Amino acid sequence: MYLKELIKFFRIDLTNEDYLAIADTVRRENYMSLKTLAFLTILFTFVMSVVSYAAHDHISITILHVSLMLIAGLFLLFITHYKKNSHQLIIAEIHIFCALLLFYAIILSTYLNPDHPAVSFVAIILALPLFFTDKPKRMALFICFFALLFLVFSFLFDDRDVLLFDCVNGIIFPLISIIVSSYMMKVKYQNIYLKLKYQHLSENDVLTDLRNRNSFEQILENKNYHPAYCIYIDVNGLHELNNKEGHMAGDEMLKYVARILAEYFEKAHCFRVGGDEFVAFLFHDDDKLQETITAIHHQAALKNYHLSLGYSKMTENKELKLLVREAESMMYEEKMRYYQNNTSRQVR
Repeated sequence: MYLKELIKFFRIDLTNEDYLAIADTVRRENYMSLKTLAFLTILFTFVMSVVSYAAHDHISITILHVSLMLIAGLFLLFITHYKKNSHQLIIAEIHIFCALLLFYAIILSTYLNPDHPAVSFVAIILALPLFFTDKPKRMALFICFFALLFLVFSFLFDDRDVLLFDCVNGIIFPLISIIVSSYMMKVKYQNIYLKLKYQHLSENDVLTDLRNRNSFEQILENKNYHPAYCIYIDVNGLHELNNKEGHMAGDEMLKYVARILAEYFEKAHCFRVGGDEFVAFLFHDDDKLQETITAIHHQAALKNYHLSLGYSKMTENKELKLLVREAESMMYEEKMRYYQNNTSRQVR
């Protein structure tokens, strides 16, 4: 029972699918944290180098500070200029840099200052994990490894007067770090997931999973959004289908049409802007647009659905809103013709 609770404590309570969905956000946050920590390390070790030299500390202590400053500088240059920073690479870089800092703290606290309590190690082992977002189990194992390494160095180099003190601290503070960091990382993962979930819900239509009216309105105000074509689609007969066969049938119609649009246009540029209205943007000149429109009508006809579709081409100095209005106007003309030819307003 206790083992199950312990295992549960180190879980982040996300499915693999959810974890992969937030991986890019975690990667970006970890990347910025790593750059910040590397910069702070450079500043800290520079100050410590100056203080150590001014205080006439042992030359080894000054060399240690300067060495870490140089390594942190090279590390910062590498992660800044190396562009292929995947999620796994960032995690590896985090653990390498944290290992470097902890090894620095262990050397400083034991080998170079055997007669003083290990303040540096305690401070770093508590603070470092809070900078990043990683799986709690992996970070706990990382902390345990360096806690054991610290204990080994304490036994090898500490004076008798501080050995017991360092050994107690080397057990208690890593445990505190594991507990706090594990809890904080679970909270971070949940916050990132919920933030992205709410963002997705605010920008995407729940039924069709296309982008929603809110996203569409934001696009209309975006001066850097320059599509080549706007395609405006209305699903004919939705109201009648809802009345005749129920809203589930109407929902299936909308989802089917959404799948067609996502198939022929990029899903990121397809919007459900109303109950039965959709807009898609095309970003390249397409001399086969008419063939695409014919194929869309054909796909809809396979389910005995009918679409009214209008489109407009972007020209120089034409605003995006005008592009949409022209496509919408053409769509309404086709819709009027459809209902003139179907005076009984049959669904299919």
